[in-house]
Amino acid sequence: MADAKSFGAYIKKLRESRGYSINQLATYADVSAAHISRIERGLRDIPTPDFIQKLAKGLRVPYEDLMEQAGYIERQSNHNDSDAVSPEEREFLDWVAENLEDTFFYDFSRSPEESKREMMETLRFIWEREKRRRPDNNQEK
Repeated sequence: MADAKSFGAYIKKLRESRGYSINQLATYADVSAAHISRIERGLRDIPTPDFIQKLAKGLRVPYEDLMEQAGYIERQSNHNDSDAVSPEEREFLDWVAENLEDTFFYDFSRSPEESKREMMETLRFIWEREKRRRPDNNQEK
């Protein structure tokens, strides 16, 4: 199980990256602002899965991500080379997160695989077009 301080710091980082106050997150997640504050400061134990589900909803992040961060689950990864994310794929996913996190409110995690694949293809098309329009920033790296 993860420690309460690191989990709290993670929640705070997510909340601040979205520009939410503690009170806003409390409203979005339908939980107590005081409880969130104590979690963020590491003054409470890791929350229960039910509470984490509310935080995930309020923060608009996958429930599984918070459960993993809390130490409740361990993701199976890198079973084969196709599971690894290439630098270009990471750049694409970062672009999606930076540019579209406030655009989509629908949780595609429960959608059929075909719908997810089509959405990712559409987003990749937009990303590729945006890359062609801007100066190549990769040369600076």
